[in-house]
Amino acid sequence: MSLVTRAIHHDGPPCAGAITAPTVTGSSHRTARPVSAPPRPAFAGAGALRRLIRRLDLRSESGLTLVELIISASCGLIVATATVVIVISSVHLTSNFSDRVDATQEGRAAMQSITQALASSCVVASLAPILPNTVDSANTISATSDASHLWFYSSLTDDAIINPNLVEVALSGNSLVMNRYAYSSTTGSAPNWVFASTPTTFTLLPNATSETVGGTVLPVFEYYGYNSNGTLSTTSFAVPLSSTNAAATAMVTINFEAIPSDNNVATGRPASFSNSVVLRLTPASSTSTTPCF
Repeated sequence: MSLVTRAIHHDGPPCAGAITAPTVTGSSHRTARPVSAPPRPAFAGAGALRRLIRRLDLRSESGLTLVELIISASCGLIVATATVVIVISSVHLTSNFSDRVDATQEGRAAMQSITQALASSCVVASLAPILPNTVDSANTISATSDASHLWFYSSLTDDAIINPNLVEVALSGNSLVMNRYAYSSTTGSAPNWVFASTPTTFTLLPNATSETVGGTVLPVFEYYGYNSNGTLSTTSFAVPLSSTNAAATAMVTINFEAIPSDNNVATGRPASFSNSVVLRLTPASSTSTTPCF
């Protein structure tokens, strides 16, 4: 007769280390086989670890769909393009601004040199400072005042003795230059001064050109006289200046365009300059048409 021993069950899981009583069959003299203990419960983070491993599984087919990939790539391309455009625009604007500043600084210095010399052109009373289209017989210097050449007497000193210079300002090629002929104090006297045949040359503006307004190229130099009522005329004299018009010139207008040092003439980079110098603020009388009286 078999002796059966049943284990006591309860609702919860078996306690750790608890062993269910074995079932013995057959003879009471046979040894019962031991029953293995149940596995111990896993630690708390095991689930998270298994999920992480599944996520890192290279064989997994989870990921972006083709549509999602195209949209993501398109968004990235748009952002990259916008960034490149901003960088290029910034570089262009910086270069444009630098060229404009450079041209403005160079042009302002050149204009100041010209106006300063012209403001000191009335060196002797009753002597017209602007020279006509003629040749100086004393020293064979050709003094032709026209749209791109300006010849005049000038003295920048306050000495009691007049020591004038013969000055030429010209747009030569792409440069604005000033040639100054020194007065030879040993020969000649006003108004038949004798000057050195070789000038001292100053480059006022290494990169310059004529100013263009509304598609019209303006002359670098314009010459104006007084009307019979003592007001300045708004009509310039014809060039090259005749002896009569040169003697009556009371105002000179200077127009030029300064180009930056890198010779970039793109829109917005050169700087335009225009200024006028009145050789005498008012005539000596309402009937006078000659400057420097």
